[in-house]
Amino acid sequence: MYKGVTCKVDGCARFAVMHRDTCFAHVEDVESYTEEVKKHLVKYNSFDEANFSFLNLSDLDLSEKHFNACMFSNATLSGCKFTGSMLYLCFLDGARLRKCDFSGTKIRWSVFASALIHDCSFMDSVIFRSSFNGTDIKNTLFNGSDLYSSRFIMAKQKSLGFENCNLLRVHFEYGVQDSVSFKNSNAEEAFFDMERIEE
Repeated sequence: MYKGVTCKVDGCARFAVMHRDTCFAHVEDVESYTEEVKKHLVKYNSFDEANFSFLNLSDLDLSEKHFNACMFSNATLSGCKFTGSMLYLCFLDGARLRKCDFSGTKIRWSVFASALIHDCSFMDSVIFRSSFNGTDIKNTLFNGSDLYSSRFIMAKQKSLGFENCNLLRVHFEYGVQDSVSFKNSNAEEAFFDMERIEE
């Protein structure tokens, strides 16, 4: 669970971002601060309880890194590479993810709720008890992944691949699905609220 400190500005209840004592809204020089954070992310491999919320962190190679209880809420992550990384108890709620590669990641107890996820890959990953509730997911592949007990409730899903996946106890209730493939997956062990269109 994230245990960050709150912004020093009187009356502000938001969490302070990494290396600052204010939240992102009260950072004075956003451009230079963003560059500072990008360099830090590239240089180091492990991050604990770091707050990257609202930052534009596009086009970064974040592969083989370990994020524990970190916040990327409402961040912009376009063209980022997370291959082989570990995300534990992380928050990406409301984030905008475009053309990101999460292949081979280990994601546990993390939250992507209400995020926009377009043209991404989560192939060959372990995604354990994580929430994609209310997400807008398009042209994205989860093929070959273990999604045990994850949630896609009320998610808008278009052109997705859940092929050769473990879908045991995965929840898809109340979502909208268009061109979603469950080929060679145990979809019968997932939860749907309407009849799934057969392949």
